[in-house]
Amino acid sequence: MTVASARRSAAAAELLGDPRAVLAAIVLYLALHFLLRFLVSPTLSLDDAEQSLFSQSLLAGYRFRQPPLYTWLLWGVSRVFGPGLLAHALVRYLFQFACYAFLYLTALRMIGDRRLAALALAGYLLIWDFGVFIHLDLTHTVAVAAMIAASLWLFARAVEAGRVRDFAWLGLALGLGVLAKYNFVLLVGAAVSAAALTPGLRTRLFRRQAWAAVLVALGIVGPYLYWAWGHGYSFGGLTAAVVHSDTAGSDPGGRLLALATAIGKAVEFTLPFGVIAPLVLPAVLTWQPAADPQGYRRFLGLLMIVGIGMLGVAALAFGASHFKARWMHPILMALPVWAFSRLDWTDLAPGRVRLYLALVLSSVLLVMGGRIVVDRVAPEYCGSCRAYLPVADLARALRGMGFDRGTVVTQGHHLAGNLRLGLPHARIIDVDYPIFAFPPAPADGSCLVLWAGDGDAVPAAIASYMAAPLGATLIPPLREGRLEAGYVGAPYRRFVLSYATIEGGTGACR
Repeated sequence: MTVASARRSAAAAELLGDPRAVLAAIVLYLALHFLLRFLVSPTLSLDDAEQSLFSQSLLAGYRFRQPPLYTWLLWGVSRVFGPGLLAHALVRYLFQFACYAFLYLTALRMIGDRRLAALALAGYLLIWDFGVFIHLDLTHTVAVAAMIAASLWLFARAVEAGRVRDFAWLGLALGLGVLAKYNFVLLVGAAVSAAALTPGLRTRLFRRQAWAAVLVALGIVGPYLYWAWGHGYSFGGLTAAVVHSDTAGSDPGGRLLALATAIGKAVEFTLPFGVIAPLVLPAVLTWQPAADPQGYRRFLGLLMIVGIGMLGVAALAFGASHFKARWMHPILMALPVWAFSRLDWTDLAPGRVRLYLALVLSSVLLVMGGRIVVDRVAPEYCGSCRAYLPVADLARALRGMGFDRGTVVTQGHHLAGNLRLGLPHARIIDVDYPIFAFPPAPADGSCLVLWAGDGDAVPAAIASYMAAPLGATLIPPLREGRLEAGYVGAPYRRFVLSYATIEGGTGACR
């Protein structure tokens, strides 16, 4: 090694070992993506649009398919900054900052070497769900990732300190995790099982103080469970519907195929980190790992093994056949921390560390540049073109017609949620959701019915929803017409929106 390369390696090690430098890198990375969000299409994604729609009011629950934590935070931020793109970006990147900060704290505690902890944190940027998709959509997944990271760190702190207040903080994270996304319960089951199989952690977790975590978690989740029970919802029925266990896996071959699908999605979640890390730093595959005095490496490895085993049981025993890579966060998010806990810094070749960091940086720059390029090119070639829907122009036209307050009834949460950005004082209703998910009708205002396309008749689904539960009638005199605007980035491609307005409102549509 030359003197110059030795100096570069020493400088890199010093930066990696400085928590302030790592924190600055996290902030810079997220700040650049935060600013980038305002440089690309202003249209909300599917998930963001749904949250825009629900965050019109603060309720115990909205859509049973997803719990309400993300919506609650968006509601609060929207009260301060308005229901615009800024509020959505703030919530998304607050959750992401919490995720990376807690992942770093977890890595520091479970690995013990600051430099390896920094490399583990960088590894998350080589997982597609973190490096790419988390910036584009996945609202509830963003929230649950933050709560998983917080829970892992608080777990380590609780078992080490053993104080009631530490277990209470862990219970807070566990309760909020369930309210972030239901699949969080996989982490709870896998983590408890992994701790029970780790001698160094078993006695420190299963103690009287741990009841504080159980009680706090139940206290947080309990009201939502009561809400779900009061509305007649079934978690078993929801699970069966989501994983298709009611129709799939009826024969051994089908169940083996379902198991292969689950394993395939688990592998997909790890990419490309799962390939790059062993190739660039082959020591992660060694069978003589570094010392593990606290038992954390064993715990993390067992957590992932048990989690994958739970998927196997779901596929083979219950016929679950529908899996997605983004559902794997609770059982595989620990992978980079576990991988780097197997290393000793002194055994790493400086050149390989630099190559690994260069690949991480290249990936970051490629994703950022790709977002800009896609945003400039896609409007010319897109199919549904949801990201370039001219909602701002349509909302401006509606305000020009004199509609600013009242109730908007439409179908399709992407259109409905985006309309709220341009009509912040209106009550927006999507007929695909139950009426209790929306705020009550204002005392006065007009009723505006909207539907995509140049159709003369109100679509049957909207007309049915108007009749019940809104108790509204679509009878003359109606103000009818159509609006037309060009897609963002491709104005020659036109989007048509038909409307019918009832001045003074009708029934609960006003």
